[in-house]
Amino acid sequence: IMGNGAPGIPMRIVNTENGNTRTTISETSFPGPKAIGAKDAQTFVTIRDSRMEDIGILHNVTKLFAQNGLSIDVLSSETATIELTVDGKIPEEVLRQLESQFRSCTIETNSCTVVLVGNMVKKNRGAVHALVDTSEQYRHTLTEGPDSMTVVIPQREADELIRTLYERVFK
Repeated sequence: IMGNGAPGIPMRIVNTENGNTRTTISETSFPGPKAIGAKDAQTFVTIRDSRMEDIGILHNVTKLFAQNGLSIDVLSSETATIELTVDGKIPEEVLRQLESQFRSCTIETNSCTVVLVGNMVKKNRGAVHALVDTSEQYRHTLTEGPDSMTVVIPQREADELIRTLYERVFK
């Protein structure tokens, strides 16, 4: 969802299912949110263990996913927790390996990744508050970058969150 058709950060929009590479480019880059994106059918994984700061733990987790053909979309790591999303379902063998290696492993299927994209989004306090406030009651995780903020939420909440964000940020 593009905000009011205003020019903003350069964007390339590609349909990965049919190879359509039509591109939308905006010429200027004024601060603030420019678009809301969403990715359905995600599985959200939370891994908790006191050993997360040990050398190689994060590498081992990402390697396990890569070896099983799973691409990680969102990744967040803090002292005792790794949170990540992958497309679709996680094979039982991967789940067994995670459960055998870590104290706690939680899987949330039917999740959705919602991202607010723009130039210096994080500096736009209104956008930040809109995303945090509208997703707080049901979000799995929140990650931030200089030009994006991403939340992972249950799929059933995605349409409402996207509508609310659009109303609060672009109208």
